[in-house]
Amino acid sequence: MEQPIALAYDQDLCLFAVAYTHGYIEVYAFSLLEIIFFRYGMPGLSFPVDHVVKGIKFMEFLQNEGRLLLVTSSSLTSLELNVTSGHWEKKHSVFLPLAPDESITAFAIGKGVVYVGSSAGTLRQVAIENGTMTVGDDDLTSLPCLLILNKLPEDKREVLKLNTPIVSIELHPNGEGLLLGYAGGTAIVAQPQAIPLTLPVPSISTVENPRDEAGEKPEEGEAEKGQTQPSIESVEAEAEPAKKSEGDTAPEPTSPKKSKTGERHSTANLQAIRAQASRKFRTLSKSIKSKIEHTAEEKVEHPVLPVPPSPRVVRLLPYTQVLCCATWRITTSVLASELAASQEVLIAYHDGAYLTWTIPKCESEVFDPVIAVNQEVASIPYGPLPCAAIQRIIARPSANGGVITAFVGGLPRAQHAQKHTISVLGGVEEHVCFQFGSPVRDFVVLPSKPQKPACRNEENEESSKQKLLYSPTEIEGDEGEKSYQHITEPPKPTDAGYLLVLTDRELVAIDLTQPSWPVIPSPYLKHLDCTGITAVAHISIPKKLMSRLKEACNAKGFDHWPVIGGQKTESCEAVVEHAEFHDLVAIAHMDADVSLWHVGRGDCFESLGRIPSLAMMLDAGELGCNVENKQNEEEAWPPFRKVGDCVCEALGERVVDARCAVRTLSFQLVDEEVLLFVGGEAGNCSMWSSAKQKSLEPDVTRICVDLLEGLTDKFSWEGHEAFKVRF
Repeated sequence: MEQPIALAYDQDLCLFAVAYTHGYIEVYAFSLLEIIFFRYGMPGLSFPVDHVVKGIKFMEFLQNEGRLLLVTSSSLTSLELNVTSGHWEKKHSVFLPLAPDESITAFAIGKGVVYVGSSAGTLRQVAIENGTMTVGDDDLTSLPCLLILNKLPEDKREVLKLNTPIVSIELHPNGEGLLLGYAGGTAIVAQPQAIPLTLPVPSISTVENPRDEAGEKPEEGEAEKGQTQPSIESVEAEAEPAKKSEGDTAPEPTSPKKSKTGERHSTANLQAIRAQASRKFRTLSKSIKSKIEHTAEEKVEHPVLPVPPSPRVVRLLPYTQVLCCATWRITTSVLASELAASQEVLIAYHDGAYLTWTIPKCESEVFDPVIAVNQEVASIPYGPLPCAAIQRIIARPSANGGVITAFVGGLPRAQHAQKHTISVLGGVEEHVCFQFGSPVRDFVVLPSKPQKPACRNEENEESSKQKLLYSPTEIEGDEGEKSYQHITEPPKPTDAGYLLVLTDRELVAIDLTQPSWPVIPSPYLKHLDCTGITAVAHISIPKKLMSRLKEACNAKGFDHWPVIGGQKTESCEAVVEHAEFHDLVAIAHMDADVSLWHVGRGDCFESLGRIPSLAMMLDAGELGCNVENKQNEEEAWPPFRKVGDCVCEALGERVVDARCAVRTLSFQLVDEEVLLFVGGEAGNCSMWSSAKQKSLEPDVTRICVDLLEGLTDKFSWEGHEAFKVRF
């Protein structure tokens, strides 16, 4: 199964991307750059990325650049949108100087720099500009755990456990605080340093092959050949005078008496020439080997882009539990860039608790880090029983006032450890534990009022490209020519308008602007196998009938889908709009339900609802069937709410009788009405029609058929027992 592992959202360009386990990436949106529709933007067609990156762990958009940054266990790769072809292409890739047993565990994008955390507890910095990256020198730009421990008292070093993996990195919106979370339980607050204003000096080690700029790595044989050819020619050129000197110095035998002396001189000269040639070839081979081994080191030692010095640690936040996530608590005043006397940090731990730390503002320059002591008690939302770890946590201002906190996990281990949830906490009475049908892979918070980038026309085509790809900053070149430079900016936090959750099977959007936090109908369906599929039927119906059927099923459409993907235009309507007929699909399941789907363009599925085929049976509810398509009553605590099209009970939670399975489905179009015939495992059949009174209901006429016509003397029925009809 193709499982998603990460998602990213560009709130400026309204681009949305999903990365999968096999290295495939899909970017969706209706953007400025000659792209019409993508699946996870405005509902419609999808557009995949041709480049495959194996082992993706993290992914983030470079805001308002049309570039995507991918992070694996040892490298960083940037993809760029080609405005001419509309394809995403590889821009640049760099490898970090990691130890053999070291890997990347966290990253964050800053202003012109990418912060990368490793499993050894080392923070590295990678300069980035226009999608091109340069890894900083470990001795000058990295922040290893030993550097921090050396500034602390010896009795505190072992307790802090800074030699553990960095699990989270986040930059404060004002850019003055860098928050690092170590798995050992300690979080640190550091001050990022400014990027040096020195222009890059070109060097031999930084000159790349033209194919490298296109994202391709030259073959080792060709590179080695290019390096060795000049040296061999120089050796041959030196060898030719040596041969000439050999001929000049060898004396011709003029007399028999001097022949032995001449032979001795000739042999000595020949041995000297051979020894000299051997020394030159040995020197040549050593130089070639040295160049091959130290090529990567030379690139690190002579970076093209200036990298800032190591961040300065100002405060340490120790705790006794394993740390899972650390984030800044963003309030309305932080978004408004108001001056505050302190900042707040929210840290989640492995025991299901989270703690708020208050960080006072530094009035003067801090040279030695301060070990903080928190006076507050950790909050355990689902305690006091032992709880699972809170894997990730965020805090954003609500569109209706206050602060909304969302976290993954944290449920009691014994009762609900296997459930996949995201808990959202608002005011005093606002607390919902959203339960999904598959594991949660990632989630993002979208603003309540998404930006709508204006569509490009022919007049401002060139200006739109420049505004997208470059900033107004200009740098004077050596020859007086102006070149544009785009400074990469970190993503800006917004208010919590919508929560977009990516699971293994689907994408779920939750509206946080409404009081009840409803789920928005999703236009995307990757998997239909939440419960066993037993039959499928398809029919094409007229447009008017589809509209009437949607009204009968109370389909809500996608008008409130938060990922707008740009603005709708007439050309967009022409792509998505169907002509005369629409596709209607019915899918039967093991639990006697039949789901109806309107199939749109691309991978767009609109759910029309579910039909409980055994609604007229008296004993269907006792067998685990969904009689009235309602969910089971949930426990009072935690406040679960099942959401998503793929939500279903865990294995063993509900046993469904074999008679509930639907084995036959058939559509018929009669007098501009849709008839659906459903045949069950126990010999039960029902016919459903889209009635004129705007509802979908069964034909309640009861028909019983005796297939044996009373001849039961010599016959013993060994099949399923018949259902009891309600009517």
